[in-house]
Amino acid sequence: MMFVIAGWIAFALYLLAHAYLSILKDINKPIYFSLNIAAAVLLAVSSLAIASWQAVLINVFWGLVSWAGLINSAILNQYVPRYWRTLAPVAGLSIAGGVASFIDTETALTLLGWAGVWLFCGSYLLFTATKNGRVSYLWASLVSYSLLLPIYYIQTNWPSFTLGIAWSAVTIAGLVDTLLRSRASA
Repeated sequence: MMFVIAGWIAFALYLLAHAYLSILKDINKPIYFSLNIAAAVLLAVSSLAIASWQAVLINVFWGLVSWAGLINSAILNQYVPRYWRTLAPVAGLSIAGGVASFIDTETALTLLGWAGVWLFCGSYLLFTATKNGRVSYLWASLVSYSLLLPIYYIQTNWPSFTLGIAWSAVTIAGLVDTLLRSRASA
């Protein structure tokens, strides 16, 4: 029961941090990264308890990148490779998922889930390292969750599944808001 509660607290913290980033024009990075670190720890522990490995990996990685961003994102900027090298494995995993769909649906969804993990982690790393902007990060997170939601459903990882739906809704709101602001200033 404690692991389930930890997962739902993480859900609330992540959603708060993502809404903060998606909707506000200027953010306080220490607040944003601190919320992400707390959420990452809680959701990693909750997901570990049910062996939801995609969620465990995302949250451990997310926590480490958030910690590095909290300390100094300029250091990440020096060491993170260019966009295409960071996200290129997504294509390979997606193709493998497509091929596997002819053999076994669960294997295909697992491979697509791992593609979502790679895209989600890579886009957050690039965003934290200031290699891509907020809008690129928001689009990548939207695509990532579309790849992750089916496997979270199969694994009955309800905090991660619900977070994916809410995260996607907040992302869409942030993208629409950004589009409307850019049109108003043009």
